[in-house]
Amino acid sequence: MWNLFAGDSYKGLPVKVYICGAIFALSILLLLFNIFVLFPRTAMEIEKEQGDLEKLGRQVDEINSFQGIHGDMEVYLANLSREYNRMEGLLPGDESIAGVVGELQTQAEASRLELILLKPGKKISHDKYGERDIELGVRGEYFSIMDFLQALQQGTRFNKTNSISIKYSPQGLECHINISIFYLIGEK
Repeated sequence: MWNLFAGDSYKGLPVKVYICGAIFALSILLLLFNIFVLFPRTAMEIEKEQGDLEKLGRQVDEINSFQGIHGDMEVYLANLSREYNRMEGLLPGDESIAGVVGELQTQAEASRLELILLKPGKKISHDKYGERDIELGVRGEYFSIMDFLQALQQGTRFNKTNSISIKYSPQGLECHINISIFYLIGEK
């Protein structure tokens, strides 16, 4: 074959042979390009798409499982809205002490106690909510004080009891309670 090209005999070959040789060389280059460039890129895209497909499949399974657990979604969303509104009531959007004072006065009277001290304390601001301490003093019988403490914990506004002290006085037992009330900061 080399002798064919080494001499002048290659000039006698038909043009078809040259065209076929060029097409063959170009085919080899295209094959190498496909093997080393396009195939790895396509394989990575397919692998990525399969991962996304599996992720979406897991999400569909989770949604179906959630729907199977909670049944009717309309009822579930209605319950969720009701609970959200209740939680908004427990954490009002203002720190108004007036509402708290009225509620504490009503609870003390309902428990047959005398409200002897109500002193707002320091205000603490957190990231999305605020906290205000209130020093509270009531006077009355032991079981009335226990009823008041229970009503305080079951009140309409979220609060935390920080400390309680009970001491004897000639007028009856005096209970001093330090509570914290909470409220949202900013818009809801």
